[in-house]
Amino acid sequence: MSNNKSMEVVIGGHTLNIRYENDENTVMEIVDHVRNHLKSMGHESGEISAKAALLCALNITEEYFNSRNETTEVLNQLEMRTKKIQEHLESLGN
Repeated sequence: MSNNKSMEVVIGGHTLNIRYENDENTVMEIVDHVRNHLKSMGHESGEISAKAALLCALNITEEYFNSRNETTEVLNQLEMRTKKIQEHLESLGN
């Protein structure tokens, strides 16, 4: 059985019925994030166009990709450091 809940939100002048499984606060954080992006693009009120929605989606996707790449870089650095520590510990054991 699914725990899908739904809520109605307004983004860019459009009313959307959103189904979600997370808690309501997480959904509202996501909605606010999109609203803030639209606001930063100069769309503070009124109905947005499909072009504005697509540009907003591209901006958020770029944010996601940058974050994902940074996370991968940090994980790679941690892996290298962990290997160095293991090698050092092994050399102390010999």
